[in-house]
Amino acid sequence: MTLRRADARDSARLLSLYASCVGLPFCTWNADYPNAEILSDDLAGEAVYIIIEENGQPLAAVSALAHSLWADDGIPWQLNDRPVMLARVCVRPDLQGQGLAARFLSDVLKILSSEGFRAARLAVDKNHLAAIRLYEKLGFSRCGEVYKYEENFFCYERPLTDPSFPR
Repeated sequence: MTLRRADARDSARLLSLYASCVGLPFCTWNADYPNAEILSDDLAGEAVYIIIEENGQPLAAVSALAHSLWADDGIPWQLNDRPVMLARVCVRPDLQGQGLAARFLSDVLKILSSEGFRAARLAVDKNHLAAIRLYEKLGFSRCGEVYKYEENFFCYERPLTDPSFPR
């Protein structure tokens, strides 16, 4: 397995990975989201990290956006110095619950820290208890909640400059 930035050659396989998660419990995605246009924007910004297995299939993906998707939604973010927003966190369904997401996100957070980001932010469906446990295990703290896209989300953030990082 290899962790790397995704590029346009990965588009079809990433869209397939996203589609494989639609309909899973607590997944807020649907047939229209995430789509090729969103992925293209993320790839153009060199924001997508993936784990690839030897046959080229993606096992996990996350978009790390230098701009906050929800900057104007009244969320009381506490960490405002060089934040990065994690979005579209995805692990292949047959690999979920095996610790891959924790290892993957921990490694991505290390990379983002080395690139000068000082905080990481994300939002998660407030009923997705497994994801909430994962993010809290990785040192994220809840800082608010928001109703958006007809869903209720908890908002989390964590410093990337903490001496105990990564957890």
